[in-house]
Amino acid sequence: MITLHLERWCYGIVAPDGTLFPTLGRLHANGLRTLYTVEDPWNHNTRGASCVPDGVYDLVPHSTDAHPHTWALLNPALGIYHEPGDKPPGVFGRWACLLHPGNDEGDVEGCICPGLHPCLSPWLGVQDSRDAMDLVRDYIGSAKARLIIQPAPGARWSYT
Repeated sequence: MITLHLERWCYGIVAPDGTLFPTLGRLHANGLRTLYTVEDPWNHNTRGASCVPDGVYDLVPHSTDAHPHTWALLNPALGIYHEPGDKPPGVFGRWACLLHPGNDEGDVEGCICPGLHPCLSPWLGVQDSRDAMDLVRDYIGSAKARLIIQPAPGARWSYT
């Protein structure tokens, strides 16, 4: 099994005026160059508006017209499911939390977007996301994979 590690170095926030500051991290694995990630800020695990909780996730192949050849995160203990029908009735849950291309917080909707480079100005996000996603696809191939998400040493919990 292939294991990817995502170390979040800055957890984003939703400012009182509604401004969103994304969560930023580094994605790495043995044999994979370090990539950078952008996610929604932590927003109480709200579907489509929050990064997923720290934890261990299975990466399940996912392909739609909007997000072909990507992966969905799966950890039912944390309320993260692949498809809506996978969530048991009456249980909190989110679905389609994906690892897919995107460059800034506006592209993520509860997902994780890798990039080759961080972008800290004039906006917060990543650059060259499609190229980074191609590296992830080549690295994982058809193997089973998991993603471990945790704070980086010295991680900041806001931009202030």
